[in-house]
Amino acid sequence: MKIVAEFNGFKVIVLEGAANFVDGEYFFNTQVFMAVHPLGELLQFILLEKETNTVVASICFDINDNSAVSLSIGTFAGLELQQEIPSPCTTDFVVVARDYLLYECSVGNIIIKQWPMGYNPRKARDINITLCNAGFQTTALESNQTIGIEEGGLLHCDSKSTLLKLRRGTRAGLIAEGPFSVKRINFDHAYRLIVESRVRKNFPVNIDHGRLYHICHELPDRYLFFPVYDDDIMVAVAVTIVISKDVLYNFLHADDAAYLPYSPILLAIDKVLEYGHENHFGLLDLGISSDNSVLNEGLYEFKKRVGGEDSLKINWQYSQPVDKPA
Repeated sequence: MKIVAEFNGFKVIVLEGAANFVDGEYFFNTQVFMAVHPLGELLQFILLEKETNTVVASICFDINDNSAVSLSIGTFAGLELQQEIPSPCTTDFVVVARDYLLYECSVGNIIIKQWPMGYNPRKARDINITLCNAGFQTTALESNQTIGIEEGGLLHCDSKSTLLKLRRGTRAGLIAEGPFSVKRINFDHAYRLIVESRVRKNFPVNIDHGRLYHICHELPDRYLFFPVYDDDIMVAVAVTIVISKDVLYNFLHADDAAYLPYSPILLAIDKVLEYGHENHFGLLDLGISSDNSVLNEGLYEFKKRVGGEDSLKINWQYSQPVDKPA
């Protein structure tokens, strides 16, 4: 632990290695997530209120070659504000972290993959202002969709076509189950569905069988499986991550092409929403519908039909030659 700055009743501390980190609110900013992923040199910056020794802001980075990323593995990480503090203090905190990375760690490129704005719109707006004031620029504005799950499943959806498809799958005898840990499902079959679905939709397959199984096995309370069955045949599955006490994230979903007329993935999403409602979650993150700011219109329309509301997810970057200012 190293104190690198003090100002206005606050101090900035740098911690090295995930085992020493202070957990953030969101799963990708926790020790347990980082422990099961191959990351480079890990640093966490925390802003402490000196009088109470309370953490009021934090951000983690992994450093590889010439870049520091928050984080390189994980859908997002980014800056978290645990308490409301004056905006200039938050900006000063980010500037201290930025300059430490640039001049003490000799990186030339800093990337922050910020969490979706829909998680907490007010905090997200404050963070956007902070990052702009600290000289960061946006590199991607990703279209993200979330569903409020206060009312439960898709039966509360406004889309008539979604409701008709949901009923068609139910009448065909398809049954959604879960949540299950990876040990309680046929993982080989689930992974095969995931690969086939992504290939069919021209999405990259960016996590292999062994890696995904290992992560889900190590973190069974975070990675939940919601399969859909026709008798004893798995025809769809949703892999959902518990992001926080309020947020679920639809990490992966897949379906069998032969069952597309029955839209089994809708039954899986409905089951996730039902689980979220019963366990007092407030939001289901459906993930992004764009790639490098280019919208996938078909995916976007699907998410809108199941009740998804737009929630921007922003990537930020700061680059500068590594020459320490006088």
